[in-house]
Amino acid sequence: MIVLYGSMAIGMFFLNFSKPENFQPFILVSLFMSLALIPILLTKRKAPTFKKITSMSLKELYKVSPLGMVGSLFYGTVQSALFSLLAVYAASMNFTIFEISLVTFLLAISGAVAQFPIGKLSDKFDRRLIIIYTTFGAAFFAVCAIFASGTMYFPVYGTNKIWFYIFLILFSFCSLPMFAIIFAHTNDFIPKEKFVAAGAGLQFAFGLGAISGPFICSIFMDIIGSNGYFIFLIIFHSLIGFFGIHRMKIRSTEDNPDSQFAAMPQTITPTGMELNPSTEPIEEPEPKKEELQ
Repeated sequence: MIVLYGSMAIGMFFLNFSKPENFQPFILVSLFMSLALIPILLTKRKAPTFKKITSMSLKELYKVSPLGMVGSLFYGTVQSALFSLLAVYAASMNFTIFEISLVTFLLAISGAVAQFPIGKLSDKFDRRLIIIYTTFGAAFFAVCAIFASGTMYFPVYGTNKIWFYIFLILFSFCSLPMFAIIFAHTNDFIPKEKFVAAGAGLQFAFGLGAISGPFICSIFMDIIGSNGYFIFLIIFHSLIGFFGIHRMKIRSTEDNPDSQFAAMPQTITPTGMELNPSTEPIEEPEPKKEELQ
């Protein structure tokens, strides 16, 4: 997520190389997509293999982690609207092309920076608490951004947009790490052989939400005005937070040893893996009968 949001942040400034209605930005994007394939094609590292993979239906996934499913659905709605309509919001507030690229850069880079500290907190405390605090924190800073957008053009402040940028950064810091935490929270309740199936289910729920996000948000903006963008974000972040509070009243947290990640250096040997108490013993394959003869 750090690499993804960091790259998105850098890419925002390419808007200034040519007018958005020209074809040059699209050629540049296709060029970078082609370059992105080179490291993948040149790598010699094999893809990770799983000894046992078990399927998991969406109904089963919801039963295991309702917050994971509902959170992914709502957050897909939020994130798709957040990135796709931020430029529309900024243009409606009379931002220049450079200012539009700046606000989208600040949004993405803040999300990249937030991944590590928010992730560390979610490893130390109940992930549902972190989800609740970050969602309501994002909703609060979205409210602050609405007030800041209203003061940007007061004669006393002139065209100073500093406060709006600050609240947007804080909003992104709380909001963008959320999907990773929802993913980790879901893995806390499932065995490792179902990690892949659960991840696919969460991505499916996220995709369903992403389909409807821009459409619903555009209705808010059409009815309320430009700040309908932030009102939409406030409502859906709050829905995730309130559902998290509801789930905490129903089920206590659980420790799942399968979900604990143990960082390992790339140069570690099989002996080092066996000596590490946080890893499972390595099962050596039994020799075939032909090899014994």
